[in-house]
Amino acid sequence: MKKFLPICLAILLTSSAWADSICRQVTAVDFGPVVSSQSSNGFVITQNCEEAHLKALKPVQLSALIRQEESHHAASALPPDSGWTVNFGLNSSSLNRDDLDLLNKIPHNIKVKVTGYTCSIGKEAYNDKLSRSRAEAVANYLQSRGVTLTTVIGKGECCPVSTTDLSKNRRVVIEEEK
Repeated sequence: MKKFLPICLAILLTSSAWADSICRQVTAVDFGPVVSSQSSNGFVITQNCEEAHLKALKPVQLSALIRQEESHHAASALPPDSGWTVNFGLNSSSLNRDDLDLLNKIPHNIKVKVTGYTCSIGKEAYNDKLSRSRAEAVANYLQSRGVTLTTVIGKGECCPVSTTDLSKNRRVVIEEEK
């Protein structure tokens, strides 16, 4: 029995050495078109390591981000009729009763820009379509009430307002055009 325990311990400690490669790479689990897990760095035991391919990202202008941040703070100080936000559920572009009540407060005699957004859950192409669908749902309702639309656009995962509460990013922003 005393010899058996060290042998078992030696087998357990060397079992990880049977793997061909231990790679550090970004992993994500895809649950289909609706939901996928957030990417995270991790170690993967595999037969061979895939070569890391970095996605080319669009260059970000820091000055634009600063201006956006400033305009966000400035917008919160303006009266409520200068901008409105409608929030949506996950994978939804349907307006509920509270959303309609908010949209009914928008004056008929103004021109507005309607911009839809999504959170980062899901594939980019799907989120682009969903953000457009959200913007169109709001725009169609506003147009039926006689509000003039200048722009209706979906921006997908762009411009998150929160990195911790993803539900805040599932939104449509309505801005008055002067």
